[in-house]
Amino acid sequence: MIESLNATSHALTDFHKPLKATFDIKSGLRSILKTTWTWSFGGLPGLLVLPGARREWSQPLTVAKLPIDSRPDLKGKTIDVFLSDDFVLERELTLPRALGRKLQQAVDLNIRQSLPQNAVNLTWRYQITKRDGVNLRVKVLLTKTSVLASINKQLADSGATLRTVCLSSAPRLKPLCDNRWSTDRSVRTWATISAGLLISCGLMFMFGGLRQISHMDAHLATLKAKKAELTAQAVDLRSRGEEQSQVRANIQGDLQQFAGEYHRLNILTDLTAALSDETWVSEFQLRGNALSFSGFTKEDVSDVIKVIRVLPWAAQVDLEGPVSFDSYTRFSRFELSVKLTPRSQVGQ
Repeated sequence: MIESLNATSHALTDFHKPLKATFDIKSGLRSILKTTWTWSFGGLPGLLVLPGARREWSQPLTVAKLPIDSRPDLKGKTIDVFLSDDFVLERELTLPRALGRKLQQAVDLNIRQSLPQNAVNLTWRYQITKRDGVNLRVKVLLTKTSVLASINKQLADSGATLRTVCLSSAPRLKPLCDNRWSTDRSVRTWATISAGLLISCGLMFMFGGLRQISHMDAHLATLKAKKAELTAQAVDLRSRGEEQSQVRANIQGDLQQFAGEYHRLNILTDLTAALSDETWVSEFQLRGNALSFSGFTKEDVSDVIKVIRVLPWAAQVDLEGPVSFDSYTRFSRFELSVKLTPRSQVGQ
């Protein structure tokens, strides 16, 4: 708290450098607080001077007799008066406990009915002293209203301000005279300002947190969308990779199959070289190691078969279907099927 006061003192005295040059820290702080008193709707709450220490806000004064002794140190002060028992009259009452919240009204009615002139010149407060079964023992403390008016006038003449008048014997009871609505105006003002500042700070932190959370949620949504996009791209790339692998596998298989098969051009070249000019091939089909072709010849078909059988790639030659003879052209039509020798065995 001292460090906080010193920090406040330094901050304010920097604004009021003449005060700092004239007074020491303590007197300078008091001068600044006095100036702030004027700024702050006529007063500065003691809560800012020393939290919980009301004597920094108002000065207690015990009154045992009237008139109040003239005291110069009361000028400009706010006074809490504690009235001595010499000004107090006590009365004991027994009231039903069932009155509950109407106990105050019952006490007021009893006092007005039991005292002269309906107790218009008296002010009283009560306190419960004992709870006895269904009854309450109530002590009523009374004082003259003129005493309160005299105290108020004498303090005003001394330049002081009356804040409250309480009973010395029962300081916790409701004050006999209560001017806190006007004297504590700055306390309420500063309390409202402090509450407003605290709420504003809380709202700022809350909205800042919500804004940060909103930004984080937006960033998270962006990351999730990016993740989904990357996942889709990865799936697409994987699918393409599998397709490319399958294509490469197919190409490799075709290459292996092509390497293991005979080339059509080579077979046609061998047939052209082996067959005579009176024999030609009209249809030619090669599937793997199976060759089938048809053609026409003026020679004997058996001679054609013999010529083909001696070729290095012909493992077996068979006649497919009947041989048809055209008497007009003198050509015989034939169909042959040839089982090819595996390429790796050719030439062995």
